[in-house]
Amino acid sequence: MCDLVESLNEAKVSEILYDILDKRPKNMHQMAGYQLEKIFNYLHEGEGPNNIDWGLKNANNFSKGFAKNWVNIDVNQMSFEEIKLLVRTACFLEKEKQKEES
Repeated sequence: MCDLVESLNEAKVSEILYDILDKRPKNMHQMAGYQLEKIFNYLHEGEGPNNIDWGLKNANNFSKGFAKNWVNIDVNQMSFEEIKLLVRTACFLEKEKQKEES
C-alpha cells in the first residue's frame, strides 16, 4: 500500500481501500441495499434536511434489524461518520461470519 501511495497510483489505492471498506455480506435482508445507499449518500454535511432525515431513518432501521447483531447505533447521539463506521463494521463482521460458515 505504501508503495502504491508513493508511486501516486491513485486508482490502485482507491481500489484497495474500497475493497477493504465496502464489505457487503452475500446474505442480507431485502431492503439492505437501499438502506445502505441512503445512509452513505445522505449522511453528510451540506445535504438537505429531508435527505438527512431519510438517511437517519434508514440508518435507524438498519441498526434495529441487521446491525443489531454486531453493533449498537444511536442515530440521535452519533455523528454521521460514527454511524457509517458502525454500519461498515456490521457488514464486515457479518461477511467474515458468512465466510467462516461456508
